[in-house]
Amino acid sequence: MIHKFDPKKMNLLDNEQRKELIPPHKTLKKIGLISGHTFLDIGAGIGYFTFPALDIVGNNGKVIAIDVSKEMIDELKKRSEGHNLNLDILLCEENKINIPDGSIDIALMGFVLHEIADKMNYLKEVRRVLKYRGKFTLIEWIKKETAMAMGPPLNDRLDLDDTIHILTEAGFRIEKSDVLNPFHYYIIAKKTKN
Repeated sequence: MIHKFDPKKMNLLDNEQRKELIPPHKTLKKIGLISGHTFLDIGAGIGYFTFPALDIVGNNGKVIAIDVSKEMIDELKKRSEGHNLNLDILLCEENKINIPDGSIDIALMGFVLHEIADKMNYLKEVRRVLKYRGKFTLIEWIKKETAMAMGPPLNDRLDLDDTIHILTEAGFRIEKSDVLNPFHYYIIAKKTKN
């Protein structure tokens, strides 16, 4: 059975250690997010990347935050009070993103793919919502034991090469893949055909 993050532990998603390992503003700029983009935060949780993305895309851009957890969406809505109007927060089904075709400049899926049962179909759904030449960044746990009690069980983690293979099979062209820190890797892929 696939390990799903427990929403009762949402406080773990916003701590100083995580911010040191994965600084959200720096990470978003590294993947190419700029003012005016339409950004999709897949598995947005409590908004770890959502709110920094709002700062970057500015008034001419838009951020769409999606999650399958009602508890996470409720918390994200609570935290978004007082933020600008270019933020949409959507509860989605696991295999369906309720966004029109070709509407997203950059999509980010941080620490979510290992939780999805039908990875291929979900990645095709991500590809569907991207604009032509739109970018998709995936951040996942390196498949190795960690000394600290962090992340999903080892058996649920995805090997970098296997993830690259799945992305390629789903119709993405890999632009870059690398280690982000001692615990995580990232892949930047592009939609090259409609």
